Amino acid sequence: MDLALPATDGFADYFLPVALEQHQPALGLKASELGFVRGGSASVGDDGYLRLPAGPFATGLSAVPAGAQAVSLAADGTVTAVDASGAAVGLGRLALVRLNTARGDGSLFAPPEDEAPGARVAPGEGAAPALRSGHLEFPAVDADAEAARLVAALAELRLLNAIELALAQPVRAGGGTVPAVDPGPRKETLALAADMPLAEAHLKLLGTEVEVSPGRTTLTVGSGEKERQQLIQSLARVLDGLRRRMLLAQQNFANALRTRDEQGQLNPYRRKIVKLGEAGEVLEAEDPSSFVKKLMPEHPDAGPDQQVTFPNVSQKVERADFERAQLEYALVRELLSRLDPRTIYPPAPDMRLESAAPKP
Repeated sequence: MDLALPATDGFADYFLPVALEQHQPALGLKASELGFVRGGSASVGDDGYLRLPAGPFATGLSAVPAGAQAVSLAADGTVTAVDASGAAVGLGRLALVRLNTARGDGSLFAPPEDEAPGARVAPGEGAAPALRSGHLEFPAVDADAEAARLVAALAELRLLNAIELALAQPVRAGGGTVPAVDPGPRKETLALAADMPLAEAHLKLLGTEVEVSPGRTTLTVGSGEKERQQLIQSLARVLDGLRRRMLLAQQNFANALRTRDEQGQLNPYRRKIVKLGEAGEVLEAEDPSSFVKKLMPEHPDAGPDQQVTFPNVSQKVERADFERAQLEYALVRELLSRLDPRTIYPPAPDMRLESAAPKP
C-alpha cells in the first residue's frame, strides 16, 4: 500500500497529516502532534488503524475489521476493506493539508512556526493532487528474493565456469606442402571462460600478460619451466589477495552497525579495503568515504543534533564484494590445481556474513 503525492504546479504543497508517535526535536514537534508527509508505505497497525511509519493517519478513519482479507486505497483517498465474509467495508477518506512553506528532513515535515496548516481537502478535488501508489517511493523489488536469485545464478555460473575451464593446447607447426615458418619462442595460453576483474588487475601488476574479452580471460605464458613457475607464483599471490578481500568483507559486514570502538568511546568502525601496490603487493587500507548519519533522537548514541553516526559500510556492498572475490578465488584455485597438481591450495572461506551487536 505504498502511496505518494505528485507535485502541484512544480511545488510540493499538499501533505498527508499523521499523528506523531515520537517526539521530533529537530522539527519542534511532540508526540501526538500533527506531522506531515508526502508519501510512505501504509500498513495496518496492531490497533487495527491504517498508518504510515511516522504514525496513524490523522483523518478519522475507522479501524480495519478483524480478519479483513484486503485493504485498498483509491486515488481520491477512499479507503476500503474487504471483511472476512468478502463484503466491502468503507473506512472513510484520507484528507490533504496545504502548507505554503514546509520545513523537514525530506520524509517528515512541519509548517513554519508562524503558519497554521490550511483547511483539509480531499485528494483530487480542486487544486489538490490525486494519490498515486506503488511506484513513486521505492522500487517494487524484494531485496531478499533478488539476493537469493543472485546466489543461485552465481552457483550455476561457477559450475559452468568449472566445466569450461581448460588449458589451450600449444600451437604446433604442421606438415604439408607449405614451408614451415619459425614462429619464434612458443607460448601457451590459459583460458578461463569468465570475467575476472579483480584477478586481472592483480596479474597485470605482477607482470602476467592478460587478454580480456567479454566472458573470457586469457593468460599468456612462455612454454619454459621458468615462465610456468613464475605464473604459478603470481596466481598464488592473487589467491592470497582474493582471500584477504573475503576476510575483510566479512569483518566489514560484522561491524556495519558498530558506533563505538573497543574502549567504548563514540568512534564508528571505518570500512577496511584491499589496495594493490605498484609491484602487486596486497595492502590493507581504510575507506576514506564519509560516515553515515541518521536522524535517530531516541538512540543512546545520538549527538546534540539528534543524529547517530554509523560506519561507512553497506552490508549489501560487502556481500556482493565477498561473492565476487569468492567466485574468482574458485576459478584461480582450479587453474592452479592444473598447473601445479602437487600442491594443495585451500578452498575459499565460507560465506559467514553475520552482524555483531553494536556495543552500548
